[in-house]
Amino acid sequence: MKTSPPPQEFFVAGGTLWSEAPSYITRPVDDELLQLTLAGEYCNVLAARQMGKSSLMVRTARQLQRAGVRTAIIDISTLGGGISTPGEWFFGFLDELTVQLDLDIDFPAWWESHASQNAIQRFSNFLRDIVLAEIQSPITIFIDEIDSALGMAFTDDFFAAIRGAYNARASHPAFQRLTFVLVGVARPADLIRDRNRTPYNIGTPINLRDFLLPELRPFQEVFDKAYPGQGADILQWILEWTNGQPYLTQKLCAALINESANQQTSKPTNQQTDQPTHQSTNQPLNQSTIAATVHRFFFTDEARKESNLRAIRDRIESSPYKTQMVEIYARILRGKPVPDEERNPAKNELKLTGLVRPTPSGNLEIRNRIYRQVFDATWVQKNLPRTRSPLVAIFATLIAVLALFIAGYALYQQRLQSTRTFEDQFTASNSPDVKLTSLARLLDLNDPTADQTALTLYADLPHAGQLALFTDLSDPQNLAPELVTVIRAVYQDTPNTPDGNEILNAMKTSLGEIGAPGAPSLKTEIEFWLKGRDEYARANYPTALSFLDSAWAESETRLQPNLSVRFDRALTLIALENYPSALEDLQALWVSSLARRDEIATLINAYPAFATFSQTQLPSTADLLSYITPVPPSATPTPTSSPTPTPTPTLALSPTPSLIPANQPTIEPTNLPPPSPYNGWIAYALGDSTQREIYLLNPRTRAPQQITSNGVIDESPSFSPDNWTLVYSSNRSQGGWQIYAYNLQNNTEGQRTSFDGQARFPVSSPVPGDTRILFEGRQFQPTDQTNVWMLDTATGAVEQLTFAGTDFRPTWSPDGKRVLFGRATADSDGNGFINTSDNGDLFVLDLDTLTETRLTDTPDYDDFNFAWSPDGQWIVLASVRADVTGDGVQNLDDSQDLFRVRADGTGEVRLNLDGARTFSPSWSPDGRFILYLVLGENNQNQIWRLDTQNGNTLALTDPGAYYQPVYASPNPAPAVPITLTDYDLTFVSDRDGDFGVYVMDTTDPARWQPLPRPTGFERAWWPTFCGNLIAYETVDTDGLQPQWIYLQTSESATPIKYPTTLNAGRFGVPRCSPDGERLAFSTYIPTLFEGWILGINNFASGVEVALPDVASFGYVSWSNLDNFYLSMTIQNGDFYVLETANVQTAPTYTTLAKGKYPALSPTGNQYVYLCSDQSYLCLQDVAGGDTKLLQEVVTISIAGESVPATAMWSGDGLWIYFASAADGDWDIYRVRPDGSELQNLTADWPTNELMPALKWNLE
Repeated sequence: MKTSPPPQEFFVAGGTLWSEAPSYITRPVDDELLQLTLAGEYCNVLAARQMGKSSLMVRTARQLQRAGVRTAIIDISTLGGGISTPGEWFFGFLDELTVQLDLDIDFPAWWESHASQNAIQRFSNFLRDIVLAEIQSPITIFIDEIDSALGMAFTDDFFAAIRGAYNARASHPAFQRLTFVLVGVARPADLIRDRNRTPYNIGTPINLRDFLLPELRPFQEVFDKAYPGQGADILQWILEWTNGQPYLTQKLCAALINESANQQTSKPTNQQTDQPTHQSTNQPLNQSTIAATVHRFFFTDEARKESNLRAIRDRIESSPYKTQMVEIYARILRGKPVPDEERNPAKNELKLTGLVRPTPSGNLEIRNRIYRQVFDATWVQKNLPRTRSPLVAIFATLIAVLALFIAGYALYQQRLQSTRTFEDQFTASNSPDVKLTSLARLLDLNDPTADQTALTLYADLPHAGQLALFTDLSDPQNLAPELVTVIRAVYQDTPNTPDGNEILNAMKTSLGEIGAPGAPSLKTEIEFWLKGRDEYARANYPTALSFLDSAWAESETRLQPNLSVRFDRALTLIALENYPSALEDLQALWVSSLARRDEIATLINAYPAFATFSQTQLPSTADLLSYITPVPPSATPTPTSSPTPTPTPTLALSPTPSLIPANQPTIEPTNLPPPSPYNGWIAYALGDSTQREIYLLNPRTRAPQQITSNGVIDESPSFSPDNWTLVYSSNRSQGGWQIYAYNLQNNTEGQRTSFDGQARFPVSSPVPGDTRILFEGRQFQPTDQTNVWMLDTATGAVEQLTFAGTDFRPTWSPDGKRVLFGRATADSDGNGFINTSDNGDLFVLDLDTLTETRLTDTPDYDDFNFAWSPDGQWIVLASVRADVTGDGVQNLDDSQDLFRVRADGTGEVRLNLDGARTFSPSWSPDGRFILYLVLGENNQNQIWRLDTQNGNTLALTDPGAYYQPVYASPNPAPAVPITLTDYDLTFVSDRDGDFGVYVMDTTDPARWQPLPRPTGFERAWWPTFCGNLIAYETVDTDGLQPQWIYLQTSESATPIKYPTTLNAGRFGVPRCSPDGERLAFSTYIPTLFEGWILGINNFASGVEVALPDVASFGYVSWSNLDNFYLSMTIQNGDFYVLETANVQTAPTYTTLAKGKYPALSPTGNQYVYLCSDQSYLCLQDVAGGDTKLLQEVVTISIAGESVPATAMWSGDGLWIYFASAADGDWDIYRVRPDGSELQNLTADWPTNELMPALKWNLE
């Protein structure tokens, strides 16, 4: 009978769990690995230590055995002991494999009989001739601890041999029965390091994640036995510390269970059964008990020996990327967004320690709370390199100079004579061979004077002379060592100019023609560098960054960091508006290259936005600060080549929200995906006629984000209604064009059609919840026809909608009930038949009645691109109206323009885009802007935007190979009530244009909603919870723009104007008391008082008072104490004084400190405020005492208007929430009152979020 182990033996912390261990937690990855290996797929289980890799391997091997698969598990860490030759190592590997597979062979004899073959040949032949010949069933070989092989000289050979077994499947079918699974702490890129070999690019990656609470049901049952009814709570408390990290979770569980067992041993027992008298009389656990256990096991001095924590420290300290890893970790620790970049070796190394992990948004985060507290700011400071004191450096230099003078004077004289000899040889000869040899000899002297002489001689050569050193040699192979020596010395100083890049190309070519140590890796680095420069020149910044990352990594591997590559990379990062990483590169250059400081300063100052960012991010002690003087925007030259059309006549369209039919089904809140961060973004295709990829563009920052990387033509993107999925057409399929979809939440791609023909130009329905996609389908049998088709992605059903055979480019009406498309109806090109190449007109298909309506009848014009406005009133189209080129054909080469017609086809208006060759129009979600493409020469197109309110145009991109730009879906807010009880944080954000009010659940920042935005009002400001209402300040759109306070329920889009009894002109800055019964506000009554005063309204009594005794700005922070609050007072127009008051009696004021925007703690004994210099949040006791600098903040203006950095406490007093622009735009942060655990709640929002206000639960 199977029995359960005692609780204290249930959990296993460390080591491999046996396949039937009761504490083994099954994750989705278990089934994934099993199914892949059963299908014969090579797999790579590569992750940090103690994530459950080996336990997963053992369990999978046992399941494979039950399915009839022969398995072997080879731990290669056990093969190394003293073995130094490939032959001995491979002998040990195959000998162990023979034992585990129970092969009927005298392996030592077989090995000796094949002594004429090298070890790799014997390895491959043994698999083919012995293993696969003797075993006819499938075989899976798990290779564990592969990282222990990375230090061997023949590592590349071993993994290349495994890849060879995979490739042999094509020519030897027997190899299809053999599968390898690699397990360890490594990256695939680490397995084959020789750049001249094909990388280890096979195998499906198996990504191990941390445990989730629902998966830990077996753990809960154990705790429920030890602590009845507490199992679920205990696990929740444990995960608050471990975040599901497998080893830490098992260890903490084991510790708590062992403590319960110790309690049991000290309790009275039943003498007959020798069991405790009760099932469990353990003292209940609480969060404090668990915190104490965590502290004992992980935070004490003794805990430094803890194996998991020690492994992290050891891997970081032994890494060649230690400094970069610690610097990256420090940024994450400070709450800065750090993107997860696969090509960054330091970030990959940091992930392999297990200390950080990727987030769904693509950034890195600290894995759990234990790691955060062990590897804190103190640990960071200790592990960053320290600068020697100037005095020590001076003494060290003097001693070294003195020793050199005493011991090396004779050697110096000898080298000086050699320098003169080689210099004379270089000068006297015109032979490239002699000049190259002379330079190499100078550099080989290892003497600073000789080095400088060589560099000067090379620099003084004209361009043709430098080029000849690498192109005109008599026999490059005879001078191979000299070539490597000279190129290594001079290549990094090659400028990014046509002449400079020509020389780099010549260097690369010559290195590829020779065989010499160091040549292959140097050639690879230069090749990556040149490609990065070329892609930057083409404005393909993401691709350029990828190549430059590779070039930098290659130079670091060679221990010759290429600072010029880092400079080029910084320039690329600035173009991508990745300012933190760009500044990181330039700071490193500033420290390491004094000669480049002027160049660095010039670069920073050339980009005012980046310069401003740098000024706010650099520490005050950084000497780089004094060099930053941004070039004013007015001094930036405007490109004259950009068209500047005359905005006449002005097109005035009312930006009306998208119309959603009343009969659309209500979408339940539980079915809604989280709001997409790509609302308002632009998707487009970029590339030439052989390769085109899908990109996204943030219209606010103009920063592109590459989505696909398939090496084929991906084009015509379209957003899903929720803006979480992109659909597009691709020609990668064997049968031609098909529809694909990319999920932006989990970064997965899938094919959506298997159309018998070509499926192109997909368009998702704009209606929320609608899963239909329109596309243009071309069929070749029985005749060549193109029609409009519809795919339902929920069911996979495909339906043909039109049957004329010449229909193209369908798109939706905003309500999803009609289809707009083009149809060719006459043989306009005179070739004897009608197809989609002929001139087209507009048609509309009603999906309810399947009736068609012709909107235009212009056979002489080609109407070919269409877009329906979000309000359903207008259609904009591209049209060719004349054969301007005179080639007899009207096509995209002819002058054309955009036109607007009503939804019924009448009232045509030319949009007057200056005769530009425009096409691919797309409406913005609010209907204000029209996106379009301007066709340029040599496929150098530009994406432009037309403002329909004033006719102005704006270029959003530089010229490039852009195609089919499209705005995100209008994505209207669903008609679902927002229950304010589900949210405890409110703030304002401009993610939808003007600032509106949003609410968020602070326990799950991914849960947030916008409040319905009422019409007739613009910017919302200063939100505050008032019981079941939210009050905020807003501005009417009547031209006078007075400020008013409105109260609004979340369920209603109709705000209620604040019912004041005061005859005031303006109101603002509402602040509700925690119980929702009193509203403090700022009011301006010009007939009674001068300036703003404070008003307070008691909702219960209806009594409203104005407090003119003090010139108060009216910003109030309430405490939970009756009527006790802080206010902010203007004095002398310059300083702000925080004052306390009690309005239960006559107002009395007590001045506390200079500062802005006070926030009282719930108990009223402390307050946090913006210090007078506005660069820090300060914390102080109401009773007095020293001021504590709590957290640095950054403030920036928006549209020229200063913005307040306000703060507020959470109701439990455990957090302080505040707004700061530390990461370039405004975000909502929170931090503990002691300054720890800084978190950015809106880091993934690409917009400004500020003015946080919390709801205090007073129950």
